[in-house]
Amino acid sequence: MLMLSVFTARSQYIPSVQPPKYDTYLHWGGAFQHLDVALSLGTSGIGIDVATPLCDWAQLRLGYEFMPPFTKSFSVPIYAGQNNEDFEAMRNYIYNKYYYKMPKYVEMEGDISMNNLKLLVDIYPLPDNKKLRATVGFYYGSSKIATIATDGSAKEALSYITLFNKLFETVDDGDARLDMGVAGLYWGKFDKDITDGDGEVIHKQGDSYLMQPAADNTVNIPVKTNAFKPYLGVGYEFGLQKKSDKDVWKLSIDAGAMFWGGVPSMYTPDDFNLTKDITDIPGKKGDKIKLIKKLKIYPVIGVRLVRNIF
Repeated sequence: MLMLSVFTARSQYIPSVQPPKYDTYLHWGGAFQHLDVALSLGTSGIGIDVATPLCDWAQLRLGYEFMPPFTKSFSVPIYAGQNNEDFEAMRNYIYNKYYYKMPKYVEMEGDISMNNLKLLVDIYPLPDNKKLRATVGFYYGSSKIATIATDGSAKEALSYITLFNKLFETVDDGDARLDMGVAGLYWGKFDKDITDGDGEVIHKQGDSYLMQPAADNTVNIPVKTNAFKPYLGVGYEFGLQKKSDKDVWKLSIDAGAMFWGGVPSMYTPDDFNLTKDITDIPGKKGDKIKLIKKLKIYPVIGVRLVRNIF
């Protein structure tokens, strides 16, 4: 009888176990049960994304970002000869032969065209802090992030540059053209010796680089990176408005890096890479290309205005 009483007492004892306090947005078993929508603004552009929890310590984000159209105009000088010593002679030669007065500069434009899809996972490493996070994932978009090109006003001048240089092939002995150097758009100096397929040096380090136009008498220089760009960063969220125990509006701050595959390439119509083959590029365009050479990774800093939908 005594043993039965003890067994009965033990069977009726239930230990007091408090259920864990779950976050109302991120919690166990909460995959895809909630949804946030956000507008973003930062160095990677303007964007929109949606986010949903995967578990009590991770969130999935899917979105799209684009850089608003931005165009910068600049001038590039026309040179003839290594130090432009033949420019006036070339100008007079073309005028006397074709009645065209060669300008000293051509106009070009730089256009940014960066746009990407993004797939990111936010990881919340601190169980008692669902505001601080680390983020991993990737951006994917066009490999071309910008373009440098001549506008329509340059086409005639470029056509005469091409015509002038082709005269080397047909010029007669004694023609004044024999005493002049090659003409082109001056973009700086060669950073190293350039050789042909047989290993012969065709451009020495330090020689002036005179860019030749394409066959259609235009210049188009795409600025390219990898299309697939891994991302690593950190972030922090601030609640702006609560409804019961849930943050309906939030402000998110993100800082990280987009790994776009080393120094971007900038291949010219005559197949030289401005970021690797050419140095001492003059003017503001040179300053911008120096900056591009340093950006082996792209800094991503931005803010997101977040609205919880459900």
